[in-house]
Amino acid sequence: MRYVLGVIGVVVLAFFAIILVTNSSSSNGGNKAAKVPTTLNLLDHDNATSAVSYTVQGPLKGEDQYQSLRITVTQNRRTIDLLSGYEGNVIKTESLPNTPAAYTNFLHALINANFVLYHKNVSSDERGVCALGNRYIYDTTEGSNDLRRLWSTSCSTSQGSFAGTPDLVGQLFENQITDYNNFIVGSHISF
Repeated sequence: MRYVLGVIGVVVLAFFAIILVTNSSSSNGGNKAAKVPTTLNLLDHDNATSAVSYTVQGPLKGEDQYQSLRITVTQNRRTIDLLSGYEGNVIKTESLPNTPAAYTNFLHALINANFVLYHKNVSSDERGVCALGNRYIYDTTEGSNDLRRLWSTSCSTSQGSFAGTPDLVGQLFENQITDYNNFIVGSHISF
């Protein structure tokens, strides 16, 4: 009798363990769609602690050849970074001054390019997608808080959570860097 009760107890515990593991992995992301706040007005975050950024991740290659390019704009700075490897080590950077008025105008332009518009029910994980092309990451932060992170690819306009105008947004960010074309000379990324 004890043996039968022991087996039943083990089966019940295993059942609950499976339920807990399944619920835990699905709530931690897995391949679930991105949890994106339904509304985000960039002008509500027009302050000294907010930032918008645009990152171009190049084609998937070996660690020593993989590069990304990131442009970040705040009220006070416009920064471009060339990143090496999958850890994103900065190998080249340039920072330029900015003003609150210029930042506000930039945010208005991003609003008109639908910078925060997103597709529902799309994975938040772009890794490995469009492996031979580029992936584009669109971030909005305030302090240490991520307000919105969206992505798209050069392989297909239907891939990704970003529903804005990719070419326009990319050009707007590139235009923030005075010598953009000189900065990217020698990078492995094809734009």
